[in-house]
Amino acid sequence: MTRIIFVNSPILIHEPARHIPYGIGILSALAYGTGFEVGILDANAFRLNRELIRRYLISEDSDKPIDIIGLSGLVTTYGFQKEIISCIRKDLPDTLIVAGGGCASSIPREMLEWVPELDMVCVGEGEKTFIEILNHLEDRDFSRVEGIYYKADLQDWSGMHHKQHKKMERGTRQMMTARARGEVEIIKNPQRPLMTEEELNDLPYPAWSLLPMEEVYFPNSPLELSDEALQCKRRLDVISERGCPYQCTFCHHNYMGGDLLPDGTRLEPFVRWQSARYVVDMIKYARIKMSIDFVSFLDENFLANKKRALEICRLLGEEDLVGAMKWGCLGGPQTVDAELLGRLKEAGCTYISYGFESANKDRLKEIRKPHTVDQMQKALDMTVKAGISLIAAFMVGYAGETFESIYDTVKFWVRNGIQCAPFFITPYPATELFEKNKEKILSQYDGDYQKFVEALGDSYKYIVNLTSFSVPEILGLRDLMVTHDLKRIREYAKSQGVEIKDEESTSAPEDGC
Repeated sequence: MTRIIFVNSPILIHEPARHIPYGIGILSALAYGTGFEVGILDANAFRLNRELIRRYLISEDSDKPIDIIGLSGLVTTYGFQKEIISCIRKDLPDTLIVAGGGCASSIPREMLEWVPELDMVCVGEGEKTFIEILNHLEDRDFSRVEGIYYKADLQDWSGMHHKQHKKMERGTRQMMTARARGEVEIIKNPQRPLMTEEELNDLPYPAWSLLPMEEVYFPNSPLELSDEALQCKRRLDVISERGCPYQCTFCHHNYMGGDLLPDGTRLEPFVRWQSARYVVDMIKYARIKMSIDFVSFLDENFLANKKRALEICRLLGEEDLVGAMKWGCLGGPQTVDAELLGRLKEAGCTYISYGFESANKDRLKEIRKPHTVDQMQKALDMTVKAGISLIAAFMVGYAGETFESIYDTVKFWVRNGIQCAPFFITPYPATELFEKNKEKILSQYDGDYQKFVEALGDSYKYIVNLTSFSVPEILGLRDLMVTHDLKRIREYAKSQGVEIKDEESTSAPEDGC
């Protein structure tokens, strides 16, 4: 039987592992249901280093070979994936190594060029793609598999499986040497069409039984997003959205709608949601099977589809899940109203996380956010009035950042009692933000694209300076933002020849958010 091991890359290693590898969970369920033997090595959950992963894979290979290893992770995990893939190839010379997820979709050709030991990357939605790859493991003829980039020498590899082990290792070393020299062609197959909503509703639930739910994820359930989220014991993640209806310049959606393709063309904004019935049935199943008490909807635009959100609320009540568990979600301030917020509260919603990003109209326009400052204020007021905890996310370090835009944002915080540590806006590969600022970005990394990608990580940390401020200036201004120090922001701006006029009262309200 074909054996598959998925490796989930670690992220934010200074924090507990809180969120399951949702995509790997679905792929595992699909592969298992198709008759393959599947295992998940969750390096993120257990914070495994290179040596521990190596030992695990060698021990797994002792009885029978691992036919394929699939790695996944955000682009921030590139450094880890590069290191691990090199080890895997040395220990398992005849195993097909495939990368997928956000990293592979963001830099598909670069990953294959920078990591000689990597055989293939999947871009976009991988459910159909991965099953087709599995069906061609024996003949290594991947010419008709849509949605992949791969090394041309894989076809030559098919005959090596019948050779003696030492000859196999020697042949593999020769292949890796040729790849490192850039002598092996990288083949790009046609892009795979996006799945329909009907197809998404036919997907299996994630393979929770293969993940360390009891050992790691349930113990790490509490989130500081609402009282109920902080007190929960058995939280479950749900991702039921693909793509995006918007075109924010800093986002990349893994070729699922609105993204930039490697040739510079842009996919049209396109979003698909699994049905309310599918979502509620999955939650009910998880409640019965695992006694979950909280659900985190991680869809970036959960509230953009008001009709579906209201239907989910209705079905949660119909299935007697209201009261049995609580939940929270993400949303945009332009999509909410009092009716929707009232129904969310009644159905058990305890928090909404809004990507406000900035309280300056020019910065919102710069990154093409689909909302206004006025809509932010209205959403904030209505959410608090509805009795739902509000989380407001902001960024700093825009290309057009000014003293005035920084001041406007802090003034909004003070007026609404918001305590916030803004993210640094990060130009991730394959985003419009990166493409527009590519020369400036790479100049800060000695022109080395790979060096920049390896530096990506926690978005709270400084990665690159897109602004006209110096690095010490933007770092210092962010510190002043965190402490709500409007006076010093105004004074420093004046010392640089910028007069900030502000006649509006900035006294904090008695009851802040």
